Amino acid sequence: MVFRWVPPPPTWIKVYTDGSALSSPGLLCGGAIFRNHQGFFISGIAEEFGIGYAYEAELGMALTALSYASNMGWPKL
Repeated sequence: MVFRWVPPPPTWIKVYTDGSALSSPGLLCGGAIFRNHQGFFISGIAEEFGIGYAYEAELGMALTALSYASNMGWPKL
């Protein structure tokens, strides 16, 4: 299977998030990267969430990325 990056429309920002747990349950961490419509890196963040399950890290990072984008004044995500 071949994957290809598809840019967002101009004035929009695309975010990719990922979260993981060291074990189940275990230490939770996550990260996010933000790119513009040309594929240029705009920003990145990383977060530690304590102890829990992988799905909690995935959800926590998605919510953290949304909050970060809002704080940066990026309404089109």
